[in-house]
Amino acid sequence: MNYRRSLFLFILVLTVLVFSGCEDKESILGQYAGGRLGVILETDELPIEPSLETTLINYIKKRIDLQVVNPKLLADSGPYYLYSDEHFYRDQLGLDLLLIVKVSNINISEAKPSIRVWSKNLDVKVTNSCSLTLSYTLRDLHSTEILHLGQSHGFSEDSTRIRAGESGIHFKFKEVNHYELIEKAMLKAIRATDLL
Repeated sequence: MNYRRSLFLFILVLTVLVFSGCEDKESILGQYAGGRLGVILETDELPIEPSLETTLINYIKKRIDLQVVNPKLLADSGPYYLYSDEHFYRDQLGLDLLLIVKVSNINISEAKPSIRVWSKNLDVKVTNSCSLTLSYTLRDLHSTEILHLGQSHGFSEDSTRIRAGESGIHFKFKEVNHYELIEKAMLKAIRATDLL
């Protein structure tokens, strides 16, 4: 009887310890579910900025219950293209929040080869990588206060590989796509923030 009571208490204490503090912390943008969010992406003079902006907006849309738009596109499509201030975004476009994301310090490293040689195998791998810094500011357009700001780092890599051995030669060739490297690094950096 004493054994059962001890076992029961042990399981009860273990259950309480395991499940205490296991509440999911709501993301910063998740707190504003149902609202309208404008997302502006700024980069260091990259010609691919519009594509990255679209990728970022679609990524946020899939994860947060917000109506996410690109206010620059909305402003450019109407007679308001000269305006780009927060009052215009709030009053004319009906946005509640504005997220300004800046991608900077983009560093694309080219072709770092590594060679492994075994008695009956050869492995040649050439890796390209990208690292960047992502900083962001989330503003409430009704009170014009900054709700949250921060920064994170993103990293991505892609490789081409040749393997030769007793089973034959295997190739994995892929053209280096700088846009994909930057995109993957940007999305890793946004995942590392508290926004989503």
